[in-house]
Amino acid sequence: MSTLTETVIDIADLHTTLYYLREKPPAEAPLPFGTAEAYCALHRRLASPQRTEYRDVTPGRTPVVLGRLTPSYADYKYWHRYLGTSAYQAYPDDAWRQLLPIEASVTSRIAYVPGPGFSFKVSPVPRVILYPFGWSTWISLRLLGAHTVSDLAAFLERLFTDGIFRYESGPATFTLPKLFNDVARGVRADVFGGDQTRDVGPQEFVLVTTVMAKHGGSPSLGALGAHEQTELLRIARPYGPPPNDPFSQRVYRLQSNNDLEYMVHDKHGRFLWVEHLLEPIAWKSRHVRCYHNNSFTSLVHAWHLHALLDAAAQQRPLTRVVFDMAQAAIAALETPPYKCASLLQYLEVPSVKKSLEKAKSLQTPSDSPRPKRRRK
Repeated sequence: MSTLTETVIDIADLHTTLYYLREKPPAEAPLPFGTAEAYCALHRRLASPQRTEYRDVTPGRTPVVLGRLTPSYADYKYWHRYLGTSAYQAYPDDAWRQLLPIEASVTSRIAYVPGPGFSFKVSPVPRVILYPFGWSTWISLRLLGAHTVSDLAAFLERLFTDGIFRYESGPATFTLPKLFNDVARGVRADVFGGDQTRDVGPQEFVLVTTVMAKHGGSPSLGALGAHEQTELLRIARPYGPPPNDPFSQRVYRLQSNNDLEYMVHDKHGRFLWVEHLLEPIAWKSRHVRCYHNNSFTSLVHAWHLHALLDAAAQQRPLTRVVFDMAQAAIAALETPPYKCASLLQYLEVPSVKKSLEKAKSLQTPSDSPRPKRRRK
């Protein structure tokens, strides 16, 4: 039996809104999300060594939930490939054209409330990913200490059903969806005009779970019984009904004919087991963490671009800025500059392909203003 000693989990939801990108600019615009020049200037400021808080760029406003602001990209391989250059200092100037996000810390500190039967340590870090066209609430969880695959599946299910978190300022416990709803209210107030925005989002989550360290045996695909297969599927997506198709349809082998290098997937959920990187060697530990981060980052980014295409198809009238963003999203999804199993599987989803085809038929908006309607 496998004994896991470190597992990392990253979970994000999705909210899409064209609040800043409508034909008439919003009366309340706390952050400079409406034009390329202002957005890139904000990225240049955030990329500087000086620490920048939300309150620093919104004088006179008291934040509801947002703390420090930083670029969501970093000087590592995923972004080097995505942007086609390792010149990190040039990334802010491409922030608008490449639809690059901003990361924000959450001011409310949360703590994990251990449940019966779980002895491992859990460290939660909530954050927010901001785009001009929406946001994701994001939580990172690091599990340290001995646990089994069964423990991991049970823990993930508890996230969505039990009061597993509490704010450090009070004793009341709450579930992960409750935390995400709380943060969403704060993001609307801090960035998107509060009640003036009408964000939309599916009742789904991107969820990527990767084993970082273990000892003992490994869950080889060829040796899994029906119960073990169900557990891996519940790790990939621990909420909602299980998939109806065979388990083999939910497995993406990272290496052909290798039963110990794989990704189990269900909708936007992923469970990664990369056997050759689980030896206690420093460079392998860094590599598996990098693979996890890239899998999560690429999937969340693609999900936002997909949602942007759907929003563009529904905008009336379609604005030039949204049309241009949709063209950038089409290019990024059709020919992704960085490819990993998590992203490639997502791009095969029929709804993604359908959205791409629909977005390609968008008509270029006229740059001239529409004539005003005459009052009768």
